Amino acid sequence: MLIEDAGLAQVSSVLANGLATVKENGCGPAPCTPGTFTVLTFDNGGPTSQVFNDTLFSPTGSVEVSKDINVNGGNLPGSFASLSIVNDTFSQTYVPEPASLTLLGSALLGLGLLSRRRTRVV
Repeated sequence: MLIEDAGLAQVSSVLANGLATVKENGCGPAPCTPGTFTVLTFDNGGPTSQVFNDTLFSPTGSVEVSKDINVNGGNLPGSFASLSIVNDTFSQTYVPEPASLTLLGSALLGLGLLSRRRTRVV
């Protein structure tokens, strides 16, 4: 199986000038030095709020992922921030094993030879 994309989502609650951010770094194939996949920011539903994101990349057999999660309650009276869920998803694509491809090729070659032999007999 090859991994071809990563998704990140958060469930946050923020009031006044609170702020919740999730930064995900990743790379592939592992081991490697992770770079930024995505940064999610939730600031009371303002125009910069982002609660989910997908990142597409070249299919790879492994990924290395790290996170930096920050919740800041803010400094105004009544301000708060909470982060209850951070959800990662990865999509995978099936890649046939070389042995399976060899077996399929041999079977097709055998059928082709058998078909050719029947044509000559007639």
